[in-house]
Amino acid sequence: MSSSARSQMKGPDKKDAHFLQLRHILMKCKTDNLLSLVQEWQILPSNYIDKLKLIPKKDLKELAVAGIVHFCQSIQCSEEDVGLLDLLYHQKYGTGEWSIYKMYGRIGTVKQLSGDTLQDVIKKAFKPYNPMVVVNLYKDALWSRIMTSTYSNRHNAYQSSVSFFVYYPSLPFIFVKRMKEPLISILIEELLLLFHYSNSSKMRFSGKHIGSLATLALNHMTRTKSTLLLDGNKKRKVEEPRVDNPRIQFENKKEKKRREEAISEHFGNGELPVLQRLEYVLTYPESDTFQGFNCKVKFVGSHVINGLRNMVKSNKIEQPMPSYLSDVLILGRNRFVLKNQ
Repeated sequence: MSSSARSQMKGPDKKDAHFLQLRHILMKCKTDNLLSLVQEWQILPSNYIDKLKLIPKKDLKELAVAGIVHFCQSIQCSEEDVGLLDLLYHQKYGTGEWSIYKMYGRIGTVKQLSGDTLQDVIKKAFKPYNPMVVVNLYKDALWSRIMTSTYSNRHNAYQSSVSFFVYYPSLPFIFVKRMKEPLISILIEELLLLFHYSNSSKMRFSGKHIGSLATLALNHMTRTKSTLLLDGNKKRKVEEPRVDNPRIQFENKKEKKRREEAISEHFGNGELPVLQRLEYVLTYPESDTFQGFNCKVKFVGSHVINGLRNMVKSNKIEQPMPSYLSDVLILGRNRFVLKNQ
């Protein structure tokens, strides 16, 4: 095989690969969010963004992406600049599920950590994987984007992977997305040493909304129903039904009051953590007269905890609720195995 043919197999030069990543990030961003994202990036000058705002919406994605990539090539944007844009995108619009690890067995005081220090720690720990690390502070948490690359003899090219890590200062939790072994073990081992903990374990729930996961993890640790780490503390509106026909009878006031008290006690009146999935497995054990079987029930949606609250409100769930429903905000899991004795 000729040298020119081998060169083509390698794909784009590694030093220019981040411009392909830049184009990919911009293309996956929705048109309505594109300008606000690049404005927050603070790489493009304000007069350039003003010109982008003049492009008709129907042509914005195609023209803006090509122009931004060309402009960034002309000013020689770095890999770190592109990595920051990707991090900003995932902070606001990213998809994919986060896994949670809890550190425990503290053997000293927890260190306060800056973004620069965390960046240096990750770079050192992942040195064999040629890391490119970007860290910034977002909503009181340190967010890290970690791109690692290794050379593949089989493919005759560098292969890269991108993962994300979030840490709330002073809380013993590690949130990771798209990270696989051995990187997870390396990261956790380094953070245990850094924060003076002796061990860690993976928590038994996951989700897409990082602030909600942090809230549920904190609630599980403190056994309280806090909303501290949510985006806001919006009070739930209670709407009374409009009745035009006088023949329509209101429901029993005592029953209505009892349901409202149950909602307030178990779910509160403010914003709820967002989970996309709750799963319940009911196990009927085998006996001499019964073969036994498992029954699985899944709640799936954009906000299943709010769905549970609405089911209580509309009398779809009988009172008193079992603890695996009423205490879902503090149980620290989204899969439950219930055994029928």
